[in-house]
Amino acid sequence: VFSAIGELQDKPDQHPFVCAGSITEDGFLYGDYCANFLTPGHQYQAIVKMKVPCHENIQKIKKIQETQSKPIFFKNQDLMTLPGLVQSNGRKLTMEICDGNEAMLMVEMIIEDAIRVHPLNSIEGMYPEKSHYWMFGDERGVYLSHVMHREPDFQQVVKLAEAPANVSQQLLRLGIQMNIPSIQSATEQMGDNSFENPLPVGDYERKKFNKEAR
Repeated sequence: VFSAIGELQDKPDQHPFVCAGSITEDGFLYGDYCANFLTPGHQYQAIVKMKVPCHENIQKIKKIQETQSKPIFFKNQDLMTLPGLVQSNGRKLTMEICDGNEAMLMVEMIIEDAIRVHPLNSIEGMYPEKSHYWMFGDERGVYLSHVMHREPDFQQVVKLAEAPANVSQQLLRLGIQMNIPSIQSATEQMGDNSFENPLPVGDYERKKFNKEAR
């Protein structure tokens, strides 16, 4: 419902995504949307799976990722609403690959799947748990994206060493929410100068999973 309203009311714009992990040999990569709490039309959390159809561009992106110490981003060139963008399955879109500032490459991408699209101003975000993460991926890579709700909050995407043994490939493709209670105290320092990465390298125990309607 929120996405349908956004499609009607939001102004078309460019929408940046940070690449989660490396592009695969056959051109697949995941993008985590760079949400903005203060800008109308950008108040969403979204995760997409993209396909780069051109082999030459796949190799160019791989080379960029191999030589960059920081994550790279992609954003649409034709102005669109975020709901309109993520609903463009099968359509070729011109995307700019950049380092967050400078453009590095222009490529065609196809949205393979919209794994999660969620407005930040939804009612369930009024009293958020800060230790919620969204797990997604496939047999080539499994990722966690921090579930954001309202300010102050933080965006974080991490790659897991492997998928949990009892989570099927089908669930990974759909995406599933998990809770990591052990980091709750670390997230309470958000907005403080002492705030640090709440999910550094290590082993964590998940407590519960919740599926979300798509």
